[in-house]
Amino acid sequence: LYSMTKPLVQRWHKRIHGRIAVSQTAKHCIANHFPGNYHIIPNGIDTNHFADSADPLPEFSDGKINLLFVGRLEKKKGLKYLLIAFKHVRRIYPNIRLIIVGPGKLDSECSAILKSINSEDVVIIGEVSYHQLPRYYVSAHVFCSPSTGPESFGIVLLEAMASGIPVIASDISGYNEIIRPRYEGLLVNTYELRDMEQAILYLIKNPQLRLHMGSIAKITAQRYSWGSIAHTIEEFYYEHLDNSVSRTALNA
Repeated sequence: LYSMTKPLVQRWHKRIHGRIAVSQTAKHCIANHFPGNYHIIPNGIDTNHFADSADPLPEFSDGKINLLFVGRLEKKKGLKYLLIAFKHVRRIYPNIRLIIVGPGKLDSECSAILKSINSEDVVIIGEVSYHQLPRYYVSAHVFCSPSTGPESFGIVLLEAMASGIPVIASDISGYNEIIRPRYEGLLVNTYELRDMEQAILYLIKNPQLRLHMGSIAKITAQRYSWGSIAHTIEEFYYEHLDNSVSRTALNA
């Protein structure tokens, strides 16, 4: 489909006065096919919907440390590595739970790891409605996103951050444009299993640091509110409309 439409898209692309990409990763990807100057304006989230004012789920409010994964259950999301890390951490700190939210089915590797854990403390929820999702975020103590990447952006990271939750995420393009290590959370090498394991243990053992990172994360997430992003896009449009009008006047 792309090869069929590329000539048409390229023709129109040359007439564009302003170009937006949601991240440096997205910019590099699209610029390979459609070169030009791109302005980075990230995606936004509803920071009124995703907020720490949501009601925690009572079934997860029993004193255990809750790790949360939100995403499609597909290989590139790296759930396998999180399950392995959880298995190791649980031997040291058994009072822990992993909550898995997202559409899809576990692949054979993840199913085998889950079977070896043999624990009721891995809870697979499945797909959750947009209305209910904030309750899962605020029920968590740590949000984990072990994607093997690359990712053009990290909406789920922002949703967790807006909910006041510290993030452990893969140090990959797209994610490392959002998370500042030891501010909003920690970045890890997903393929180095000890990295994820040690990051989880570090935040478990430092509850005040978790709260501090969660507070910073919430402040950072406000920069990605739809109100803020819409204003940035609006300014971008006005700037390029003014430039376009000026060029038209000069050519008249």
